[in-house]
Amino acid sequence: MEEIKVEVKINAGDMYNFFMYHTYSRPSGILSILFGLGMLGLMVYTYGQISIGQSTIYLLFSIFFLVFNPISFYLKAQQQVKASPMFQEPIYYVFNKEGITTMQNKESATVKWEDIQTAQFSKRSIIVYVSRVRANIIPKQAIGDSYADLIDMFKRNLEPSKVKIKN
Repeated sequence: MEEIKVEVKINAGDMYNFFMYHTYSRPSGILSILFGLGMLGLMVYTYGQISIGQSTIYLLFSIFFLVFNPISFYLKAQQQVKASPMFQEPIYYVFNKEGITTMQNKESATVKWEDIQTAQFSKRSIIVYVSRVRANIIPKQAIGDSYADLIDMFKRNLEPSKVKIKN
């Protein structure tokens, strides 16, 4: 295919998935999960051998790292989608040999393939990083039958190290 067009309307679930993926696919996110599990394990292992106060501290650390972060991401996703004008209107993407053109309302911008840092394929979406702090989220459901063609397009136009597929 020479050109793939996708219409995207980001919802809170898409944003939450992005926050979770962005955080927990990195070493610091993995370490926070391991730390939370370690604190829970330490609490169980030392229960009855140490004071209730120390066990409670272990439990609180565990809850903070395993429960608080996902809940805060969910609340942040809801708030961001609701408050940001960018997420109120559909975003149109056109993928072609030149790059990725993004259009919304009367504005458009094209990012050339060589300017893309990485394209990460999660279970729920494609996340195209154009910088360390800026990314485009394209939910798989919006892509439909063009998903395999889009993967091929990314593979053809980006260096292999920039295409990260996690299905």
